[in-house]
Amino acid sequence: MEKRDKVFWISFNRPEKKNATTVEMYDSLTEAFRIANNDHETHLTVFTGAGDFFTSGNDWSQKEREKFVDQLEKNNSIPWVPYINELIKHKKPIIALVNGPAIGIGCIVLGLCDMVIASSKAYFNCPYVDLGIAPGCLATETFPKLIGHALSSRMLIFGETLTAQEALTAGLVSKVLSQKGFKEETSKLVQKYAQLHKESILVTKRLMRDEDMVQAMLDRNKKEEKILLELNREKAQERMVQRFLKAKF
Repeated sequence: MEKRDKVFWISFNRPEKKNATTVEMYDSLTEAFRIANNDHETHLTVFTGAGDFFTSGNDWSQKEREKFVDQLEKNNSIPWVPYINELIKHKKPIIALVNGPAIGIGCIVLGLCDMVIASSKAYFNCPYVDLGIAPGCLATETFPKLIGHALSSRMLIFGETLTAQEALTAGLVSKVLSQKGFKEETSKLVQKYAQLHKESILVTKRLMRDEDMVQAMLDRNKKEEKILLELNREKAQERMVQRFLKAKF
């Protein structure tokens, strides 16, 4: 994480593993968004990925899989739930700069962002059903509202992939910029948005996501966790193991 003038920058920063997320990374992301939310000097939070991927989703290597299962069994909790709570409660606009493929949680979390700017080389995929599990992060609520039931079903139930242009047309993405110069052009846009009146930005977001809505979203996240805990038990774990044994991150 890094502060630049009026903007707080947070990154998936594991490019050698295509930004695959670990249990420890979820803890770090949770803390980063908490710090950004409470920072009085910034009024925008930008979320992006290092390297060629936004994120390839959860890291299901043996070591990380064991940590995930350990948290399920010992704490009866799912690692990303506190991170999603922080996104829900975030008072500042969140801008996602999707610099490359957004897979799994990297895709569904976009439904909680206020603006999504994608590289022309980005694509969006939610392989949950293929893994024998189901999407969390309120995607089954946010996606139908953003892109409609039919397209949400194609993505969340049937695992179809959207290109950046398809995601733009559908309404999941706000803008698509050329991969060439993506970093430079998005930096210019962020700086432009950072010049907007701080209180107006914060009040407008609060009106768009008021306290009642925030609480309802937090309640749904908690409810989803209970459902996913049941689905993520032994049989689902076995399917994920088989799916990712040959994966190279």
